[in-house]
Amino acid sequence: MAENPDIILVWPKDKRGPRYAQPEGYTVAPLAPAEDDLWVDIHRLAIPSFSVPDLRGWLARYRTLALADGILVARDKQSRRPIATAGSLADGKSGMFPSGGQLGWVATVPAHRERGLATW
Repeated sequence: MAENPDIILVWPKDKRGPRYAQPEGYTVAPLAPAEDDLWVDIHRLAIPSFSVPDLRGWLARYRTLALADGILVARDKQSRRPIATAGSLADGKSGMFPSGGQLGWVATVPAHRERGLATW
């Protein structure tokens, strides 16, 4: 295999992955296109060095690559505030894995890090 900086995980075809419950205190749902500003806001809080114009451009491209309903937003159950995003992409690695997928960007606002959001 050529030099590739990606880490590739292969899951046996006949095995099912473990089921995880959403972390207590949070809800997770697809990010509607009308909520794109939430995605930008979360990323600005998570990584302040990213500019708004860059984030908007990246999100526009991200939407073309993500699976249907594949960009997710986690919200605090009490406040309903959006606090994290993640995404799933169809990525066959140029035919190497025709049914392959990839976890896209994950961003969490600092106040909600280390609370189990990455465990589901």
